Amino acid sequence: DYLKNKDDSFWLHEKQSQPNVNYLVEPFVLKDSPNLIFGMGGSHKTFFSLGMAIACATGLPFLDYKPTDIRPVLFIDYEDEPSNLQSRIIKLAKGNCFKLNDEDARKIWIRYYNPEGRALSDCLPALKKIIKEWEIGMIIIDSAALACVGDPSQAEIALRYFNALKTLQVTSLTIAHENKIGNSEFAFGSIFFHNSPRNIWNIRKTSEEDSTISHLGLFNKKSNNDCLKSPISIKLTFGDDFIDFNYESVYNNFT
Repeated sequence: DYLKNKDDSFWLHEKQSQPNVNYLVEPFVLKDSPNLIFGMGGSHKTFFSLGMAIACATGLPFLDYKPTDIRPVLFIDYEDEPSNLQSRIIKLAKGNCFKLNDEDARKIWIRYYNPEGRALSDCLPALKKIIKEWEIGMIIIDSAALACVGDPSQAEIALRYFNALKTLQVTSLTIAHENKIGNSEFAFGSIFFHNSPRNIWNIRKTSEEDSTISHLGLFNKKSNNDCLKSPISIKLTFGDDFIDFNYESVYNNFT
């Protein structure tokens, strides 16, 4: 009876009068919120996400984006192997963004978790324990459709995924694919993959055949707590033992 009659309401004017837009990595990751980055397969979504993960785990700026909180990152991987992911991290850390030596590049506090084919919602006890024990500041899920373990176009499946994220009470970045070829407005799945995240970016890629350089265009598709940001263009260069990110003019490669 007490819980049924408990009054948890309050006067809004007695709370903070101005909204606080708090980014973990501005403008891509809102702190304490679900964020999403999506694009076609092979558009280097994971490389870009790992760049932000390295920044958050080390405190070093990624391009000009400096993290506001330095804590370990948890990578929840449905797509790759830990050895491949570690190789990517080392090469990114040795590139011109972070300029770490080989020894330091191998000691970045990014923790790996393999759900072994289970839906994210079925991994909550283990994930809560990891987040608490290692004081995780951000989780990255790669990728959304596989983490649902069901038809992501179904509303109830998508809602189950985002409800699971909410119970983890940590900043999250979900990596997703585009809804269909040629449609860069929405991520694959239910409309709740657009409605539920607070901040959404689309990533597109152009590259020449046999080239070690890719051009990435990033487009802000949703920002609940802030204005939509201008497009950003980045050149991604693959070396033998490093990977570099550099700015370039967005008008050179994307419209």
